Amino acid sequence: MSVAVSVVVPIYNRASVLPKCLNSLCAQTLKNAEFICINDGSTDNSLNILESYTLKDARFKIINKASTGAGDSRNKGIEQAQGEYIGFVDSDDWVDADYFEKLYLHAKKKNADICCALDRIDVYENSEVITSTPLHKDFDFMKKQLALTAPHTVQKIFKKEFLTRYCLKYAETARNEDIAFAVPAILLAKNFSFVSDVYYHYHISMSSVSHSDIKPKDCEELASVFKQITSFNYGDNKSARDIISARMQCDIQYYLSRIPFKSKIKLFAAFIRTFPNFKWYGENQCAYIMARIFKG
Repeated sequence: MSVAVSVVVPIYNRASVLPKCLNSLCAQTLKNAEFICINDGSTDNSLNILESYTLKDARFKIINKASTGAGDSRNKGIEQAQGEYIGFVDSDDWVDADYFEKLYLHAKKKNADICCALDRIDVYENSEVITSTPLHKDFDFMKKQLALTAPHTVQKIFKKEFLTRYCLKYAETARNEDIAFAVPAILLAKNFSFVSDVYYHYHISMSSVSHSDIKPKDCEELASVFKQITSFNYGDNKSARDIISARMQCDIQYYLSRIPFKSKIKLFAAFIRTFPNFKWYGENQCAYIMARIFKG
């Protein structure tokens, strides 16, 4: 039986939360799936937990590698995937039992490059909140909405042939590795399908990378992420260029709100070096001018 969906799960020292994720995959009603678990050099009990699941469910596969980060781990998973479609689950999250079956059936029905789950449950320490992306009849509007407000790779499955055709890969950075993959994928896709009432459970932890301090290296890497995004040929699609520009402005503004003055100079300098025509007209003009003068 051919594999319908390959699910890639990057794992680094997640022993305490990993069973909940893997149990949700075990429960998947889509029988011709494979679960590619990338052990990214874990030093805790994660590998032993993974091995125990391969004994009870043949859909699980383990790839062991040195610790190089989530982006590289997902890229390794894509390379090994045998499925017609590829999906992603983070190791501290989980999904409904019929999650991948519903996404796959909708994707096949529409011959979709990308099938998106419109609903997720944000799981906090003491509460849960349902978050939904409104479905709009205008296809271009939906692409803009996804690229600007939901440029992540969970809650979606991607046709492998589509990923291969455009050589779509994650950035190998500490942050924002997923938008380097998701934004071009959304903008390049020709066919989408959308599914409601099936939930990805997104665990929000204050100890995650997204909530940690932004380091000077992260400022350099953000520019490299957008260099990767802009490297694709979007043809004469002015809308794509506008969306990328808006996404860039949003992410720069977010970084500026969280970093000290010296790091702001480094952030602007990285974008000036990467994009010689880069201009900044918002707040933090002093840091921008200093970056122009000293180039970081």
